[in-house]
Amino acid sequence: MPLCQRKLPYSSIKRGGGLRPSWESLLRRVEAPTTRKEKLARKFLLLLDSHFRQEHGLRFYSKALCVSNVYLSEVCRDALGLSAKKCLDARRLAEAFLWLNKEECSVKRIALECGFDDPLYFSRFFKKQTGHSPTRWKTRNKKPRFVHVEP
Repeated sequence: MPLCQRKLPYSSIKRGGGLRPSWESLLRRVEAPTTRKEKLARKFLLLLDSHFRQEHGLRFYSKALCVSNVYLSEVCRDALGLSAKKCLDARRLAEAFLWLNKEECSVKRIALECGFDDPLYFSRFFKKQTGHSPTRWKTRNKKPRFVHVEP
């Protein structure tokens, strides 16, 4: 299933009194690009979607798209309303939400799957973005399990 069709836990994440766009909403903003900047932003998001685990710096993406880091961030701000770094953070956060829904996954494994080498850094990143630690978010959003017991 393509990422843009996956259902994320939140459509937006509340932080600092404002709403942060989800990865899905970023992709929807450039579904049918009309301007050159929107086309470049779409290429960036697709490239980001396939390489975010390995490549965490903007240099890789700007080189692949043959633009400077500054221009890439300018394009993202104009087309998406966020800088290129914030788009990278949104993608990693979307992946974290998908992995946090799996009960058998530890925070360490989720950190590695989201491209973080250090689970503590991942926890700080997640808390900064959402206001909750990954463990707390996972326990708060755990679906109740009902066991049918025969009388």
